[in-house]
Amino acid sequence: LIRQRRPECWVLMAGLLLGLTGMPGCGEDPPPPAPKKRVRAETKPPPPMVTSIEELMAQHGIDPRVYLEEDQAPGTDAARVGLLTFFDGFATGRPEGITPMLKPVEKEELDRMVQDGTLAAMSSLIEEIEILSGTTPEGQRAYLAMYWLPDEMGAQMWIMDDSMGAMQFEAAPSVPGMVEYLGEAP
Repeated sequence: LIRQRRPECWVLMAGLLLGLTGMPGCGEDPPPPAPKKRVRAETKPPPPMVTSIEELMAQHGIDPRVYLEEDQAPGTDAARVGLLTFFDGFATGRPEGITPMLKPVEKEELDRMVQDGTLAAMSSLIEEIEILSGTTPEGQRAYLAMYWLPDEMGAQMWIMDDSMGAMQFEAAPSVPGMVEYLGEAP
């Protein structure tokens, strides 16, 4: 006599057979999951904080006749202080603020101005020195200083070079009659 088994038994036997093949130690272990890669958002460091022109002028005793707007100022405190100190030397007639930052030819000219009294006379007449920034065609930083006097205005372009680690200024040649063109639309 052959006994027929109930259908639930077949399911149970099939499950046992399948379960035995998946038991540990039998067959190969599945590969470990791949480590998740950490994706870091690329963040730029915040721009260096700079001290406002107003604060630097107060901290370093810069003459209030030196006028430099924030959007015209260099991006570091050291460059801002150097620029303000340089033009403060002209406003106050103190060559010690100017001389260390001049290239040799300009130093000779400043020495002559100090000896014959021109620097002192000029600084006593200055009502304001307005500083504007720009770049030369060669890519150097340049500053146009407009010297406002009682009855006239003078201008001088200065090229700033800080490639040697110290800020140095060199007077740039200017177009004859440049002052007459300032403020005129092209």
